[in-house]
Amino acid sequence: MVAGEENKIKIFGLDRISGLHKSMEKSAYPKDFSLDSYFEHCYGIVRLPNTEPQVIVIWAIPIKAAFYKANPLHSSQKVVEETADYTLFSLFVYFTYDLQQEIRSHGEERVKIIKPENELKIERYS
Repeated sequence: MVAGEENKIKIFGLDRISGLHKSMEKSAYPKDFSLDSYFEHCYGIVRLPNTEPQVIVIWAIPIKAAFYKANPLHSSQKVVEETADYTLFSLFVYFTYDLQQEIRSHGEERVKIIKPENELKIERYS
């Protein structure tokens, strides 16, 4: 669920909402708000405040490269370099915890985050 709260856009997982109440209070999206634009550079639905999308480069062995070609992580995904031993992909997205977890879940010997280097972080959402 996408909602406004104190001039901020917030995302709520419906599976985590435990109590809903009917209200006669009216609400509306800001006139210039677009869901497509808001989520354009997101992997999934997470977007941290005060961050910008950036180029992420991922290294993958051929079997994982075939997987990512068939199942792109994001619409911005492109093949940057391809050899018999590996493929480099680029994405232009927010560098979020869930993106990092997805990439790391395949095993570092199969898939690695090459860029941004030295910026790997685990930032959980509040």
